[in-house]
Parts: sequence; C-alpha cells; structure tokens
Amino acid sequence: LEQDVDADVQQMHTDLTHAYGDISSEEKELFRKLVARNAANMNFESYEVRFTTEAMLNDVVKEIVERWEKY
Repeated sequence: LEQDVDADVQQMHTDLTHAYGDISSEEKELFRKLVARNAANMNFESYEVRFTTEAMLNDVVKEIVERWEKY
C-alpha cells in the first residue's frame, strides 16, 4: 500500500492538468502564470494548462481521465 501511495504522489508531481473556460487571451495568460506559480510551490516537475469551451469540456475531461487510468 505504501508503494502505491508513493507512486501516486510521484505521478502527481509530474503531470498536473487544468481545464478552464473560454476566456480572453489576457485572462488565459494570467491563469497560466497562476498555475505556474502554484506548480512551482508544490514542486511539480511538469504541468499542462488546457483551455476549452463548455461544449468541449466533457471530451477534454474524458481524455484526461483516460490518461490517468493508464497509471
């Protein structure tokens, strides 16, 4: 069990994904900076910011969940 938890924590530190609404380019840049700062504070090795429209949100979430299930 401890090894499973360690593996989960390690994965959390290498891949963080955010999906966000359809917003202006200025808001997107501000959000990217906020995520970058938070990822650095949490010692993530890498992260991904994904912007999508409300209409595409379910598809994006499904894709992310499928990637998580591989781990």
